[in-house]
Amino acid sequence: MELSNLKIIALQYSPIHKEPLQSMELASQMLTKYTEKDNVDLILLPELSFCGSTFLSKEDVTPFAEFQGKGSAYQWGVTQAKRLKCVVVIGYPELSEDGNIYNSMLMISESG
Repeated sequence: MELSNLKIIALQYSPIHKEPLQSMELASQMLTKYTEKDNVDLILLPELSFCGSTFLSKEDVTPFAEFQGKGSAYQWGVTQAKRLKCVVVIGYPELSEDGNIYNSMLMISESG
């Protein structure tokens, strides 16, 4: 991959606060015009891509937190990465094995 030919989609939108499935649908709609033939290399989504970023406490964000490589944000990213044959980067609240929640990024390759 040549850097001079790198094609990046920086998907900027306002997630629907605390409505991840609706936010995923919004992001999907924004990407429908792209196909594998567009040769996209990277799709970059914002911080806390599908749940919004304003939470009052750990308990407030917990229902939207996902284990790394599991959950709806990951599945959405796999679908898009495979469909467009590109890397997808998604910001999400990550739930760790010890119960902590981190503001993390998922990076998903075209193979999922």
